[in-house]
Amino acid sequence: MLKEKMVIASILVFPDWKKEFHVHVDVSCIALGVVLTQTDEGELDHPIVFSSRKLSKAEKNYSMTEHECLAMVYVLQKFIHYLLGRHFKMYTVHFALKYLVKKSVLGGGDMKMAAAISRI
Repeated sequence: MLKEKMVIASILVFPDWKKEFHVHVDVSCIALGVVLTQTDEGELDHPIVFSSRKLSKAEKNYSMTEHECLAMVYVLQKFIHYLLGRHFKMYTVHFALKYLVKKSVLGGGDMKMAAAISRI
């Protein structure tokens, strides 16, 4: 079943500007990938646009939390024309980011990423 789903081509949909956007981010040790989606009436996410890029040599040395933050900053910059001024939800599998959002004192790299995210 999963194999069948993996080989079926996703059909991109046009954005509905009245609906909330969902942003899905994921990172590996070599690349990051993001998907912008919206739900239909049956609450299924349909992709609007995909994007990915390889990590630079320096970025490959980041911690997993920094990788996920990097992906969040990337998607916010890449899809700013979809997201600016709109309500959206961001999905990640990395639970430490919840800590980063609630943390009162941030270190250098964390502070830079949190500042970039908060601008959007």
